[in-house]
Amino acid sequence: MTGLQSLYIADVHMLSWVLQHCPFHIQDLTLGSRNPNLVLQPTALPNLAKVKAQPSWLTVLIPGRPIYDVTFRDIPHGVEVDIEFLCLSTAPIQRLSITAEHLCALSIPRLAALVPKLAILEITYPFVGRLDSWRESWPLTQWMILALPTLPQLLHVTLETFISELPATEATCLSFVQKVSLLSLPLSTFTANFVGPPNIYLSWKRVGGKWYRLDVVE
Repeated sequence: MTGLQSLYIADVHMLSWVLQHCPFHIQDLTLGSRNPNLVLQPTALPNLAKVKAQPSWLTVLIPGRPIYDVTFRDIPHGVEVDIEFLCLSTAPIQRLSITAEHLCALSIPRLAALVPKLAILEITYPFVGRLDSWRESWPLTQWMILALPTLPQLLHVTLETFISELPATEATCLSFVQKVSLLSLPLSTFTANFVGPPNIYLSWKRVGGKWYRLDVVE
């Protein structure tokens, strides 16, 4: 067990003790939503590189550790989250998965300063209201058009949103994702997952400077 590198903890009452004293060389850690408060010594988990957890635990896990892959989990809607602690990792953040609501709360210059080496960005937009929320004036649309070009090493973008059925103007969705896919020069793939039913996966891949699209509907 001393060679264990990946660990998922769903519900452990002595979580802090387990992580503090485990002999494992943990590099990949996922914490479920039922874990208690987390307290760690700075010397714990020195090899941690990938982490999935709620924001309050990320603020404990990231500072002083070489974490480059971060997934925000279990963020309640409407709760303000400060992600400034991303800059406290000893390694540059290369992959980030977060909800649109909390990502857009950052100013674009601040995002570029926090994650200048970002290569993979996954954005989740949990639609709760009506389908007419999807418009060109949708805040995330404009935010992405302005923000993506400021991330010079961005290669892959995934947008996942939840809908109950296709919007009446599907062309609006296609126009949006195609427009975003052309923004950042290094960008090589762009994927939009519209979680239905039906489930629609719109994926573009850049080959030789041209974009090719693969659509899957389930």
